[in-house]
Amino acid sequence: MHENSSAVYQLNMALLKKRFRDVWDKVQALPKEKTRWVKLIQANGKPNIQVTDSDGNVTLIHNRQNPGQEGHNFLSTVDSESNGVVILMGMGLGYIALSLLKKCKHLQHIIIFELNVDFFALAMEQFDFRELLEDPRLLLSVGEDCDPEAALTPAKRALILENIFVYRHQQSYLVNPAYQTISPAIDEFISAHNMEGGTKMRYGNLFIENRLRHLTSMHHNRRLEDLTDKFKGLPCFMVAAGPSLDKNVAQLKKAVGRSVIISVDTALPVLLAHGIVPDFLTSIDYKENTYEKISHVASLPEVKEINLICTSWATHVVTKNFPAKNIYWGLGKTALENWMNSMWGSKIFINAAGTVAHLNFIAANLMGCDPLIFIGQDLAFSGSKDHASQVILSNYRDMKGNLASGKNIIWVDGINDNKLPTSSSLYNHKLAFESMIADSERKVINATEGGALIKGSSNMTLSDTVDLFCSRKIASLDLKPVNDRFEFISPMQSTFKRVQRLLSLIQKVETLLSSAQNLLSLLKKEKKRPQSFDMLPQKMKETMLAIDKFNHKADQDTLWPLFDEMTFDGLKQDERAKQELTKLEGDPRSYLEWMEKSLHRLIKVNTIRKSNLIWFKKKLKKLLDHHKKEKQLCQKIKKSEFKTEDLSRLADIYYTSGDFVLLEKTIDKYAECNTLSGKLEFYKGIIFLNRLAYEGAEQCFQKAIKKNADLKDTITRKLREIGDYYYREAVAVQEGVFDDRTARHILLKGLKACSDHEKIPKVLKNMAMDDIYTLRKVIASSPGELSANEDTLKDWCRDIFHERLIVECITQKNAVELILFYGKILIDREEYGDAVDYYLKGLALFDTPGLHIAATDALFAMDEFDRGLDHLKKAVALDKQFAKYWKNIGNNLSANGDYGGAIAAYEQYFNAVPEEIETLRKISECYLASGNPEASKKVGAMYRERAAGNLGEADDSFA
Repeated sequence: MHENSSAVYQLNMALLKKRFRDVWDKVQALPKEKTRWVKLIQANGKPNIQVTDSDGNVTLIHNRQNPGQEGHNFLSTVDSESNGVVILMGMGLGYIALSLLKKCKHLQHIIIFELNVDFFALAMEQFDFRELLEDPRLLLSVGEDCDPEAALTPAKRALILENIFVYRHQQSYLVNPAYQTISPAIDEFISAHNMEGGTKMRYGNLFIENRLRHLTSMHHNRRLEDLTDKFKGLPCFMVAAGPSLDKNVAQLKKAVGRSVIISVDTALPVLLAHGIVPDFLTSIDYKENTYEKISHVASLPEVKEINLICTSWATHVVTKNFPAKNIYWGLGKTALENWMNSMWGSKIFINAAGTVAHLNFIAANLMGCDPLIFIGQDLAFSGSKDHASQVILSNYRDMKGNLASGKNIIWVDGINDNKLPTSSSLYNHKLAFESMIADSERKVINATEGGALIKGSSNMTLSDTVDLFCSRKIASLDLKPVNDRFEFISPMQSTFKRVQRLLSLIQKVETLLSSAQNLLSLLKKEKKRPQSFDMLPQKMKETMLAIDKFNHKADQDTLWPLFDEMTFDGLKQDERAKQELTKLEGDPRSYLEWMEKSLHRLIKVNTIRKSNLIWFKKKLKKLLDHHKKEKQLCQKIKKSEFKTEDLSRLADIYYTSGDFVLLEKTIDKYAECNTLSGKLEFYKGIIFLNRLAYEGAEQCFQKAIKKNADLKDTITRKLREIGDYYYREAVAVQEGVFDDRTARHILLKGLKACSDHEKIPKVLKNMAMDDIYTLRKVIASSPGELSANEDTLKDWCRDIFHERLIVECITQKNAVELILFYGKILIDREEYGDAVDYYLKGLALFDTPGLHIAATDALFAMDEFDRGLDHLKKAVALDKQFAKYWKNIGNNLSANGDYGGAIAAYEQYFNAVPEEIETLRKISECYLASGNPEASKKVGAMYRERAAGNLGEADDSFA
């Protein structure tokens, strides 16, 4: 039993026993005699801990000259006014903990992990920790058997809302490897919650907006739980879009019809390009530009056989535009999702899916599939790439920069016994997969060709996996399109009434709070300073009691958590205000200040609550109106003798709500009964446009105008609106993490929708000019570094070759220069054949002398002289200045003794530039050198004749 009679130790231990009994027990359990391996020493009058290992090596836990100084740099990063959370991984004798307590009065939490119980006991002996141990913000975990999640959970709300500062005491890590063991679990918990907080802080409103927008169409869809054990025992390939997917995706075709294939949305274009149509597609991202990943394949007929799996916060742009066979919704445990689930009568909640690939795993596991097989799940930058080919919305630019600088890069074990670079976010995704695998009863196989090692999964090639598990054909997955609907009207009406009642209650509290403020102002004016509730005037007491009564009643309502995601900043401020009130509570001298701040806090809370309720009431009313109108029309249409006008009105409802998949089905039903009106042709054109089927859209718009000329202005405005939308999205992409190729892709969509858009062509031209300016500088200063821009140039060439509108925007001159830049990279690598291919693709678009000359040089390097000379002739025919190439060829051939070839080259030059009479002299010299004096004399005479005419005197020295 550990004993120490010092007063400071006894005082510390008394408080420790009261607040942290488990830690007190561990300290008490230490042996009476201190181990010889750990002892206390003095350094410049300050205590330090000396640790001696089994080999006799000595380590000091704190700075040798000035114990505690080792934490000064970290302390400087934490502002004295910070409201964040500080986590100390190792405290030693507690120097930094005591400094934090003194410097930072507003921290939400100080969390200490000290894995060495004997260190902690020594700290208790040396310093007075009573202020720290009494502080309610302190969370303390001591000993190697600590549970990181249990220790951090009390601070969960602050970890979500506030900044986090982590101090890793290096000497503690050095003497105790257990810190390395628990660090990943702590880092994962911190990252998950702070990422959640940061995301919700920025996009909380968007999460809620997406969920509510889904409610205009979600009742036509199905719950993910409807797929529970639907495919029990069938192998499932979970396709992600990692860079390795390019290597083995073709092999997956053998598994079609013999397994369940679930793909992330990002990988869909890759699969379709290889003739593979997945059974399910998952989508999770909340931003509207997520649809860019799949919009260019949405018009393909085969996608209508794909079932879509989504989370509730996924963007409505995907769910309302992508023509999936069915949509299955997985709802989590947030309050708003609970409310949505209650309308559905759902009983299953999915665990939070951090990425779309996690949703793949969650869905496959719930379906009962076995084994679960990863493909393309690199979780690392395999081959210095971030995604497979054909992926839209790549952040390759940031990845490339991080790889070059080493910034934000973590090295992890790879499948092939190698080390691979990855990011902290991908590393956390890996840890999440490993946790999911540990909780699953399914066999998990990693058939990714390369990538990070995923613990709990077995590594196997995709070819072997297909051979082993896909020998049997599956007749059908039996997932017919859903035509019936869930009924949401009644539960929505019930919630609407609750909102009205709660709003009335909040307005009562608002009135009472105003009265209380006036009474408080009167107290201060009269210079009265009551020190307790009993000392307040009677009117003030009655008002405060009424506020407490109604506020308590409002607090009990379960509607408030619905708004958590959209009030994160308010929640943060409220948590800080409550902490300030806690400091004043119980001090009679501060009672008036406490009451004033309490009222101020309640007014803020009440204002936010009122605003949220008014907003939600409007949303609910709009949703109810939509559902009631839709239900009424659908009931009419179900009857055998319905009017086509009812279908037209239903189409209006779906167009207004942006439900384009439902709109398409309604138009198709109308077309079975009648010729489409101009309005419906317009609607159909918009559907085509949203799926990038531009020709189909234009045909529909022309039909619409022909049937109703008034629609011309409507169509023009709509196309302008779409162009403006894509322009804004492209600007946002350029300012974010995605590369310029993504921005060009989005701008091109806007231009195809609105060809006369004023801003888009300018942006595209500026992008081209910026890149050209950069490349010219590179060639002028460091031509060998041109290859560092290969990806940029390759992307430009791809767009130039396939998109006429791009060329019209950036100009032919700039397009040719970009092609020539990329060709130079290939030439520098001596990849002459590839260079010629690029030049010929360019020449198919632009018959320019520069491309012909470039092709000439490349073909000469390949010894394909006839083809090269053919391009040289074409170049000279287009621009006489390039005739100098014939002159140079002639000079080279003459110097090498090939006089016949030299003569032919000089003749080509002279024919192109007859004023260059010196060429005749060179021809004459070549004839003479080749043993043909007669021809030499004849050409010499021509030279003298022309020279006399030009110069007045012939030079016959060669004759």
